[in-house]
Amino acid sequence: MSLHIKGALEGYRRISSKEKWLRIDDTQEWNDEYNPLWEEDALQFLDYYLKDINNGWNLTPRVRAAMTDAGGSNRRGSYNEWPIEHTEYVKLYLDAKRHTLSTNASSFETKAEYNGSTGNTTSSQRSPKTHS
Repeated sequence: MSLHIKGALEGYRRISSKEKWLRIDDTQEWNDEYNPLWEEDALQFLDYYLKDINNGWNLTPRVRAAMTDAGGSNRRGSYNEWPIEHTEYVKLYLDAKRHTLSTNASSFETKAEYNGSTGNTTSSQRSPKTHS
């Protein structure tokens, strides 16, 4: 998670105002700066609050987010809150042997290697001992 998105999410969570909006996009922030769609979005917000123009900004969904699914496809959605209602938090464990995530901790030590100078690095995973 990038520093900017982490800060935006944490800021949104901590702001006590009821008049707050969050937009999570699937592009870099520089694209947002020059994208006419998002520029218009920002101008509508500023017109509403700074110029007192009744332009319907208050009807904008509180949270708009682009989500990437496991297959790499993006979908956009509008939500009333963040975290999104009915979010299910799942604890996942790295499985270096299978190069996957699992809901169960591995019962054995595994190692995956990747040398950074050639495109590979080394890391190992030691699973906690399980008691029978």
